[in-house]
Amino acid sequence: MQRLNAVVTYLLKDNQVLMVYGHKSYAPHFGKWNGAGGKTQDTEDAVTGAIRETQEETGYTPTNLELKAKILFTGKGAEFLVSYFVSREFTGELQAEDQPGAKAEWCEIKDGLPVLEILDGDKEFFNRIITGEYFEGCAEYNGERWVGFTEGQISPENKESNSQEINPGLNRK
Repeated sequence: MQRLNAVVTYLLKDNQVLMVYGHKSYAPHFGKWNGAGGKTQDTEDAVTGAIRETQEETGYTPTNLELKAKILFTGKGAEFLVSYFVSREFTGELQAEDQPGAKAEWCEIKDGLPVLEILDGDKEFFNRIITGEYFEGCAEYNGERWVGFTEGQISPENKESNSQEINPGLNRK
């Protein structure tokens, strides 16, 4: 099965999170909201990819990224190893990606979740990503149906080769 490295960044201010609408039909979160993100390019590490994707999709540049989770998603036709970041510090102005259907909006967080429609799997760990300590695990889908999440260290063969632990500019909390 094909393995892809991806990133998601949640920008936070006050009691709001910046969310991006899944307007690309091939995206795992098509028709739902998520943080800024996407696949990393072959030549970039997760931090560089998170900054690039956030800039492209929102107009903001995160300046203090915290790696909060690594989750291996299976069951949607490919495996995605997603590095989740949070940033409360950023520069720029809100400007959604210049593509048909692209939207980026600040959204209230209520009862630990954004008030927009997100994937069922994201509901399992969104609040933990934005408020808790670093964690790893595997999330499983059966097609579009959420199956569950198993917490635990992702084995070395499942981790991407460009580890963020060697990046001195990264906060891992």
